[in-house]
Amino acid sequence: MIVISATAALVTGLACAGAVWLLRRRIGSALIVATAAVATLSTIAGVIAAAETMTITTHDSAVLVVVVVVSALVAGACAYGIGRGVTSTIKASAQAVARYESDRTAEANRRELVAWMSHDLRTPIAGIRAMAEALEDGVVTDEETVGCYHRGIRDESVRLTAMVDGLFELARLHSGTLSLQREQIAVTDLVAQALPTASALAAARQIRIADEVAEATVEVDADQFDRVLRNLLSNGIQHTPPGGTILITNRVAAGHTVIAVQDECGGIPDEHLSRVFDIAFRGGAARTPAPDRGAGLGLAIARAIVQAHGGAIDATNTDTGCRFAITLATVPTSSPPSDESALSSVVRQG
Repeated sequence: MIVISATAALVTGLACAGAVWLLRRRIGSALIVATAAVATLSTIAGVIAAAETMTITTHDSAVLVVVVVVSALVAGACAYGIGRGVTSTIKASAQAVARYESDRTAEANRRELVAWMSHDLRTPIAGIRAMAEALEDGVVTDEETVGCYHRGIRDESVRLTAMVDGLFELARLHSGTLSLQREQIAVTDLVAQALPTASALAAARQIRIADEVAEATVEVDADQFDRVLRNLLSNGIQHTPPGGTILITNRVAAGHTVIAVQDECGGIPDEHLSRVFDIAFRGGAARTPAPDRGAGLGLAIARAIVQAHGGAIDATNTDTGCRFAITLATVPTSSPPSDESALSSVVRQG
């Protein structure tokens, strides 16, 4: 009788263990109930097998089966309740860990931003103060030097204004208070809107800008997205050597439009690629930016605006430089494109 009971329990347990194995990748009440069911069903099978070998009446056997089944159902309900509680605890713990990691990352970014910006703000303020004191004390008197100091004060003031405006814009984007005035607009029009200013900057550095933009329509805030493109173009102009080319392209696939700005900066070190969109990150050890460089906010602002549109932006290295790609949802058009808005390939010599 013992052998028969043990054999029945073993066979039932192995069969139930197969179900538990199928649920092995799940962490939840189903796995806990299935695990409890292995022991319960194995016990039931053993008891029933043993009862069949005993000299008891049919009525007693039926009562025994009912008692065992009811006990199994109660045990299953208890296991399910415990499983729900354990699952909730595990999920709450995972969420708490995620919040902790997010808060720690945000705090680290905040500290880094404060360190970078406090240094960057002190530098122009110190320059303005030194030049103002020199003018006030009469240290410089010749007209040419005085004019140079006046221009220096103005330039440093412009830098300070740009930093403050950039920080204010980032604060609006991260707080979610930025109101987007979305409209359907062709990608060719967005590129054409951003090119005039960028072309002037490129011409001063002997860099050419080329665009190969295919017909596509997106729904964006034209003014905000113009800032994205201008920031990407400005970044490319700053890092591309004279005689280089910046190429703007786009492609449409799977209901999305990918707008890319590719420069010839020589590439970004792999350890910096994941941080190029961080606030105030410049990829170098020196904190003080060069006179023609920004405060390291342009790419961070670009990412925040793209994300506010529900899009994505990433950076990758190419053979000659880097490629910044923006992915947006394409607005379907019912009418065929006109000849005027067909694929264009216009090279503007800077």
